[in-house]
Amino acid sequence: MHLQPDLLAPLDGRDVTIYPRTDPAMNNYMFFLDYLDIIRRLYPGINLRIDTTLENHATKGQKERCVDLLEFLTDSMENSATLRPE
Repeated sequence: MHLQPDLLAPLDGRDVTIYPRTDPAMNNYMFFLDYLDIIRRLYPGINLRIDTTLENHATKGQKERCVDLLEFLTDSMENSATLRPE
């Protein structure tokens, strides 16, 4: 695993959001829920949360491809008929 708990020590006192890659069985999301419990015990000063955007909004095809946040956003832009400036 790339995200070893000790690597988060410098983030004590900060807000951290993890955007897990999606997959059909939600394995990545479930892994990070368990990871969140470990980090909260080791570093109670880190306000860690797991974002559910991909699990809530990815298509079945995107979940089968196990897209990450960048791929999800790129797909969304490519599939958008028009991008409207704000």
